Amino acid sequence: MSKYVLFRLVNVLLILSVIGTSAQVKNDSLSKNTLFFAIENHNFIKNNEYFNNIADGYTLLGSSLHPKLLFYPIPKAKLEFGVFGLTYAGLDTFHKIIPTFSFTYTMKDSELIMGTLQSKKSHHLIAPLITFESQLDERQNENGLQYLVKKKKYTIDTWINWEHFIFKGATKNEEFVMGVSASGKILDTNNWLIQADFQNLFYHRGGQINTNQTQDRVVFTMRNTALGLQLKNSVNGEQSLMLESYFLQNKSGNIPQEYIYTSGYAWLANFTYQYKNWKLGFGYWYGNQFVSPKGDDMFQSVSVKTDIHYENGILQEVYTGHTEPQRSLILGNLSYKKAISDAIDLGFIVNAYFQNYSSNPTPETTSNRIDNQFDYSMGLYIKYNGIFKLN
Repeated sequence: MSKYVLFRLVNVLLILSVIGTSAQVKNDSLSKNTLFFAIENHNFIKNNEYFNNIADGYTLLGSSLHPKLLFYPIPKAKLEFGVFGLTYAGLDTFHKIIPTFSFTYTMKDSELIMGTLQSKKSHHLIAPLITFESQLDERQNENGLQYLVKKKKYTIDTWINWEHFIFKGATKNEEFVMGVSASGKILDTNNWLIQADFQNLFYHRGGQINTNQTQDRVVFTMRNTALGLQLKNSVNGEQSLMLESYFLQNKSGNIPQEYIYTSGYAWLANFTYQYKNWKLGFGYWYGNQFVSPKGDDMFQSVSVKTDIHYENGILQEVYTGHTEPQRSLILGNLSYKKAISDAIDLGFIVNAYFQNYSSNPTPETTSNRIDNQFDYSMGLYIKYNGIFKLN
């Protein structure tokens, strides 16, 4: 069965966003000079039915394949070499083909990684800081330096992702992201878990050796921070309840035109009920001049919509510069995730957003006015992660 036939069958079922299990190598299978072959395949559909004045509506229908060779010169050290390929339904060629390299050194409770980073779950960051869609496309292949700590009481993920490298005389800026994602358990019993989260991103755009022919060389750095608290109660082996709340802040000095605001804040609250493989959630978002360069479009206070309005052949910038300083959303979601086997995951998710206020871009027209807008996205994925010992 071709992938396009599979996609059409999947579309009948509904649609999704991402998260799967990564292939793992068991310690008892490692010895000096051990070689493995791993393959990751992700097939996805995500349909954004957005008609607000902040985020575009569109559909992602695609598949990625990432074969890799894993070599362990010693059990604590790992070298990886692979090729990541991404295509979308309707294209005759690959959209992206990217080589991946990494070196990982494992210590007692930590790992040091150079090259392609471990970012398959977006560093466990919340959606306003990093969009889930980055796990569907080439953005999942982050490159740089990463240090992971996993203790019984806390976990820490620190990394730098170098997004755009420049040579002397380059006409574009260098770009990179530095991040910290940490969680600590305040209480952990059979039925109760209380956890504190700290998430921090620095997005930097600048460079000293590029020219200013096509881009401003002014250094720009934005910080996005989230402080959160999670309360989870395991009702029984099949059911659980979770309440989580986050305070977010964005701060920058020099500001490029597209982000407009130099500072802002936001609140995010979610309540989730889980029964077996099902999750049902409700939440609320309030953002005051909040912007995040890597975050989900729906949580921005500055419009990222594509201008497509023309008058007498001239593009009318309806959305460029449009802002909604106080953005308020009532949230809902329903998801299902099931491990079909040790290597295959199946899941789908539906996200709902209710904008309980009115907005109207400039120039003000009746056709662009939004009153109490309801938007939603739907998605489905099938993900395979397999690993095979070669010697």
